[in-house]
Amino acid sequence: MKTKLLITALTGLLALSLAPTTNAQGGFNFSFGKHRRGKHIGFSLNLPFGGRHYRTHRHVHLGSCRQWVSGRVEIVHERVWVPGCSRRVWVQPVYRTQYDQCGNPVQILVAPGHYEVVQDRGHYETRPRRVQRAGHWIYACGH
Repeated sequence: MKTKLLITALTGLLALSLAPTTNAQGGFNFSFGKHRRGKHIGFSLNLPFGGRHYRTHRHVHLGSCRQWVSGRVEIVHERVWVPGCSRRVWVQPVYRTQYDQCGNPVQILVAPGHYEVVQDRGHYETRPRRVQRAGHWIYACGH
């Protein structure tokens, strides 16, 4: 705790020694502060350039404000393509009737019977999927 106060005091003294005083047209402003709880230090910077003022204000976390949020598993619903089923279908043989020299009908095999694979149409479905989310740090200091 004393080290933190020493760093805070030294940073403040450094800022005051480097910062010139402001004049009526603007100038260089640097302010420094420490929160009452002692867990943060902050500084503010005001720089005028060409009639415009650029300001920034930052906090630096010093204490145990950082908390680990552990990873988790989430269920996400996704639209996915589901291909149709494939099945084997028997195709009947093809015969043709011809007549011989005596006029008798004779069956002639034109194409033999065989199996064909038929693919049904696919479709879209919404399906749940488990997703692992990584853990991360958060700053929870009450403000």
